[in-house]
Amino acid sequence: MSRLATLPAIMLAPNGARRTKADHPALPMSIAETVVAARAAFAEGAGAPHAHLRDADGTHSLDAGRYRDLIAEMARAVPDMPVQVTTEAAGRYGPEDQRALVHALCPEGVSVALSEMWPGTGPDPAARRFYQWATEAGMPVQHILYTPAEVTRLASLVARGDIPGPVQVLYVLGRYQPPIPARPDMLAGFRAAARAFPDPPDWAACAFGPAETDCLVAAVAAGGKARIGFENNLVGPDGRPRLRQCRKGARPGGPAARARSLITANLKRRPPGPGDRPAGAREGLPPDRRATRGETTICLHARCTGGAHGVHGGHPPFRLQNAWSLTASIETWVEVWPTCGSAEITSPRTRR
Repeated sequence: MSRLATLPAIMLAPNGARRTKADHPALPMSIAETVVAARAAFAEGAGAPHAHLRDADGTHSLDAGRYRDLIAEMARAVPDMPVQVTTEAAGRYGPEDQRALVHALCPEGVSVALSEMWPGTGPDPAARRFYQWATEAGMPVQHILYTPAEVTRLASLVARGDIPGPVQVLYVLGRYQPPIPARPDMLAGFRAAARAFPDPPDWAACAFGPAETDCLVAAVAAGGKARIGFENNLVGPDGRPRLRQCRKGARPGGPAARARSLITANLKRRPPGPGDRPAGAREGLPPDRRATRGETTICLHARCTGGAHGVHGGHPPFRLQNAWSLTASIETWVEVWPTCGSAEITSPRTRR
């Protein structure tokens, strides 16, 4: 079974099809830079990269040979991190090219925009065969959906049996071109349309613009997952450029531990208690940086039912680290629950 049979709680999107180092010097362009970005993201909690590749001149590429090289390098450098391959057209490729890439690679996972693979509203035998083949091959397809109307259309195709279900989907909030900044309230239309699916989808969201964090926290709070990175957003909530994608110096890529706040499940209120720092816990959180009473926290472990006020599945937490966000001016508290491997993180707060 593919390691991407279930979407990871966090997926890294470090570059996209169009942006370059002229947009941000830390944006990874080469295979080596993309692997470095993925490795840094994996250390911070991301489960997979959504991988775009470039030609020698920096142009978006769906070259199967380059993807094989990336997958081989990822297997060497980050063996526990599967790769989701993109089929984005970016104005260069058609459905035949997209299908040819996937047939040549048979990757562990692939993202496919419904509007690109099945552009017409009528029957499309080639697209139908592709989706059926991918399912039979055990290859998870994450359907990229740009509007609630596309959600409705995909649900109809699934209900008719043209596309096998249940499905993985990505709700795209906002737009790159023309620029439409995302807002958390945009999520409501996607979720309402998703009620038409015969089976609930495995869903995530991404968001363009400075409200990316607010949008993705809203998605997580609603039971979804998050795709995060420079593909969708280069600026912080204040509109200023992000200094870096990862917290360790100037290495390119990686969503930093801010992304841990997006991982999964449910929001709850939790005051700090004596169990927060048991004997032997790793140090690293200065006394003036500890969570204050009533801060919102997010449980990062979907499989543990948890509990309130310092009891999570019957075992106490400890502070792991004082982690920087993508915006360098925001910091988050991370707690790891040693028995079940879960974590909890307080809402970001401005560094003083």
